[in-house]
Amino acid sequence: MNGSTAALADLRNRVAYHPPVGLGVKEAHELTREHIWRAMESLYHIVPASREKSLMMTKLEEAMFWGNAAIARCPENVPSKEGV
Repeated sequence: MNGSTAALADLRNRVAYHPPVGLGVKEAHELTREHIWRAMESLYHIVPASREKSLMMTKLEEAMFWGNAAIARCPENVPSKEGV
């Protein structure tokens, strides 16, 4: 496989649908959402209303998206429930 073929395969994987495979993956998605929500809820009450607060919330949402993308794209690397 040459470099461009590998790069195209990686790009294809990025846009492909990755259905959850098993409860561990589903739980990892739920935990990711829950942890981000806790951070958002706490910081919402601490940080004053501002453009920066809006950006902070957007970046937390983005972190959730990237976390869930990692889980979906690499389900074989999701730790077992005992490892979380």
